[in-house]
Amino acid sequence: MNTQTASPRSRKTMLAPSNHNLQKRAPQGAKLASERQSMSLIKLEALERFIQRDEELLADLSTLFVQYYPDIAARLNLAIDNGDGESLRETAHQLKSRLGYFQAPVLVDCACRLETCGKTGDLDDADAILKTLFDGIRQLVSELRELTHLPLSLNEND
Repeated sequence: MNTQTASPRSRKTMLAPSNHNLQKRAPQGAKLASERQSMSLIKLEALERFIQRDEELLADLSTLFVQYYPDIAARLNLAIDNGDGESLRETAHQLKSRLGYFQAPVLVDCACRLETCGKTGDLDDADAILKTLFDGIRQLVSELRELTHLPLSLNEND
């Protein structure tokens, strides 16, 4: 065992078996898994590299994100409602960083676009971008729920 890649966590498990099980259950095997990946917001290979296939780390990151999300959603809504570009920029930047953990480039791009709206003070498209972002985050949490087998849910009012 290579000690440089071993995790100090005691309950380390791999994501790969879950993906393999998904393929075994599917009637068309790899084709279905490939189609599923193309519809996924999460880039699974990049995520596996990032977390070094440590499902406990993914569970921890997912749980923290779901706990953090209602506050960030409220702050984004408030910034847009108040026309506060600086708060929008700052909050979108924080969310962009957290979304990056999950290797979901579409959502990172949405957060980046919100950050730019805040930076430039042009909030005309901010509501539409925010709706797209919130819809995507709901899908992300659904995908994380499937990957982690945790009862993750968003407690939101957006």
